[in-house]
Amino acid sequence: MPVPVPVARGVAHALCANVLAIRSVAEMWPGPHPRFGFMPRVEIPTDKRADIWYKVKQLTTRSTIGWSLPRLLQKLNPILQDWGNYFRFCTGASDLFADIDHYVGDRIWRWLMKKHQSLGQKKTTIRRLPSRLRPTRRAWREGGTEQFLLSSLKVVRRHGKLIPFRH
Repeated sequence: MPVPVPVARGVAHALCANVLAIRSVAEMWPGPHPRFGFMPRVEIPTDKRADIWYKVKQLTTRSTIGWSLPRLLQKLNPILQDWGNYFRFCTGASDLFADIDHYVGDRIWRWLMKKHQSLGQKKTTIRRLPSRLRPTRRAWREGGTEQFLLSSLKVVRRHGKLIPFRH
């Protein structure tokens, strides 16, 4: 259920899901901020950030070593896509998406090294390949399944209609 935010003259307003935390820039600085002015700032909550790191870590533990790389990617991709599409409207999302992409890539690398212990890190032929969707970025890929890159999502600042607060 959307939470109405009171609107004063010259103040932007927004509706957010209860999961998102709204922090007004006006609350953090006395007077208007030189860059942002008076406007609500929707940020990704810290606990939601921790949740996505935890989910990725749980899918790349030793208990999943028996899976193939495409199966692991098929389990990871929907989680990453849903999470990214939900939070792409938040402030600082693009930086966090890049961090998560790096973390997921590192976890997959470690998972592969555990899976193929006979290969040394320097002798392995397992490499990230250029992404089919974004050739300038490298992603884990095997067969038709490719790692979903959160940084490939378009980050949008506003969505939906802006409805003024009514008393």
